[in-house]
This record gives sequence, structure tokens and C-alpha cells, in this order.
Amino acid sequence: MRKILLAIFLALSVAGQAIAQSSKDVSSQLNYKVAERDIISRIGITPYMPKTIAGLSDNNCRLLEGRLRTMLSRNDVLSDYGNSRFVLTAAVSELEKEVLNTAPTQVVCKYEVSLGIGDGVDGIEFSSTMIELKGVGKNEERALANALKRLSADNKTIVEMIKSASIKIIDYYNAKGMALLAQAETLAATGNYEEALYILLTIPSECNVYTEAIEKAQAIYQKYSDNKCTQLLSEAEAAWAANPTPENAEAVVSKLTGISPDASNYAQVQAFINKVGNAVKSEIEYERKKEDEAIAYERQKEQQALERRHQMELQALKAARDVAKAYAENQPDINYHIW
Repeated sequence: MRKILLAIFLALSVAGQAIAQSSKDVSSQLNYKVAERDIISRIGITPYMPKTIAGLSDNNCRLLEGRLRTMLSRNDVLSDYGNSRFVLTAAVSELEKEVLNTAPTQVVCKYEVSLGIGDGVDGIEFSSTMIELKGVGKNEERALANALKRLSADNKTIVEMIKSASIKIIDYYNAKGMALLAQAETLAATGNYEEALYILLTIPSECNVYTEAIEKAQAIYQKYSDNKCTQLLSEAEAAWAANPTPENAEAVVSKLTGISPDASNYAQVQAFINKVGNAVKSEIEYERKKEDEAIAYERQKEQQALERRHQMELQALKAARDVAKAYAENQPDINYHIW
């Protein structure tokens, strides 16, 4: 039991450091130099393919979506925040097909791949292009797969399409910037901090409201940190009050993971961790005392058992001597022969 308690106490002693470190990793996104801001916020485009496309198998649909993702990543515009309102999508049309009389049979197909980038929410196209590809395979599906593999992210027309769309995306944010800032403030005022931060941090660094967006994001993140700290601390305190045992201590403190050390009430978190740690420490000392008392009691019992055994041996020996003495007294006189 004491070993378990010691393990828990040691875990608690470093819990505050672990919580601070994990939270620091989260908050570090907002604590950066001005010169590094473009690393955080940039144009974000999401590759999008409908779940079902006529003429495309599931495998080829996934393959094409992977190629779209590569195009965006290679041009440094792949969304960092999941699904963006701006999407890159594609459609495939078969232009020609020829079946070669070979063994095994080969199918040669020519395709037109249409690519487009636009506002997927409002349904507005920003830029597009078409690429012709040829593929060969044992059937049409394999021929299309081999053709799609030749879709290069370095194709000049694709690069130009992405650049053209990027300019229009920046124009969108320049036109909507002030409205987005106001929307983020409204969301934060109603406690929707995550959505507010998402809106602010997806504004690209090239936009005219970028600096103001970052400043608002920092202020909102502070409110988010304070609110999350209060919420998680309350949950941990309730869990500890319901079951203030060493076995529950580590689980209770783990609830505090994710709290930012920048939270204005972070000192309360440290005080609570110390409170739990001291309780476990007291339990360790109590358990140690009980173990020491138990050891002393066992030693006393052993000593008493030894003494009883010794007394019994002495009594048995005395009884044996009495038996021998009685035997001797009941024997006839010995006829001694003196030398």
C-alpha cells in the first residue's frame, strides 16, 4: 500500500509541471514574435471530392483527393484548421478509349481533369484549369488510376491557378475583415471562444486586418484560458470532494491537463494540486506509522512466542528432572564395590 501511495505522491509532485508544459504548447501559438506571425496564419484551402462521382471508383476518388491535397501542400495553401470555406475540387471526363489486342488485354484512355478553386460556402469559383492525361491499364479503373498518378503538383497551369485563387481569397478577407472581427467579438462575448479564435486565426497574414485579428485573438485566448481554468478546476475540486483518497488523487489532478499557466487564476490550480499532494503525503505518513506499528507488534508477538517456548522448555526439563528424581528415589539401594 505504501508503495502505491508513494507512486501517486510522486506523480502529483510533477503534475503541475506536466500540466504547465502541455498547456504551454497550446498557448505558444499566440505567444510569438511579430516577424513569425505569417507562420501561424496563411491562406487555407481544403481539398474536396464528393462522396460519389460518376465514373470514379472509391479508390480512384481517394487517389484524386490525395493528389489535390498534394497540390495545396506543395504550394503552401493547405488548410491548417480542418475544412476551410475555400476548396479545391476536381472532375474527370473520359475523352478517348482504346482496347489494345494484346495478351493480357490493355486499355488506353485519355482523360480531361477539370480543377477549380472557389468559395465552397457561397458557391463562387475563383479560378480553374483543365489538364489532359493518358493512362494505360488492364481495365478502365486501372487506366484512370495510372493517369491520375501523373497529375503533378508542379504543373505550371496548376500553380498559376492556385496563385490566382489566392489573390481572390485575400480580396475576400480584405472586404470581409471588419465584419469578421466583429463576429469574433460577438462570439467571444457569448462564450464561444473556440469559434472566435478559429475566425481570427484563419485570416491570412497578407490581409489588411491581420494585425488587429492577432491582437484580438490574444485577448480572447486569455479569456478562454481563464474560463477553461475555472471550469476544469471546479470539476477537479468536485471529484476530490466526492472521493478524497490517494487512489483517486492522480485521476483528479489529470483533469487539470490543458489549463494554461497564463490563466489569471492559475495560482488556484497550483494551490489545489498542493492540497491534494499534502493529503496524499499525510496518508503516506499515516500508512507508514501503521506499518511501523504492525511491524513492532509482530516483533513483540515473536518475542513473546520465543519467551513462552523457552519457559515451556524449562518447565518440560524441570518435569523431566522430577520424573527422573522420583524414579531414582523408588529404586533399591545400590550395592557399591569400593576399590
